[in-house]
Amino acid sequence: MDGGPAPADLLSRCRFPAAGSAVDCAFSGGADSTALVVLAVAAGCRVTAVHVDHGLRASSGDEAAAARH
Repeated sequence: MDGGPAPADLLSRCRFPAAGSAVDCAFSGGADSTALVVLAVAAGCRVTAVHVDHGLRASSGDEAAAARH
């Protein structure tokens, strides 16, 4: 596996706010929310990733801890 397309290639297909804009991203720690954060940063946005430990699963505390790193 080659790791997939580079962020710059994906950015050409996406629309983000202007570079320097503040963007809040809901962040689960999964692949899609991680990709969103990486692409928003690559687009020049000032990103705040927001994760909520909802406590609905026994593993939610571990997921929240992983999201912080």
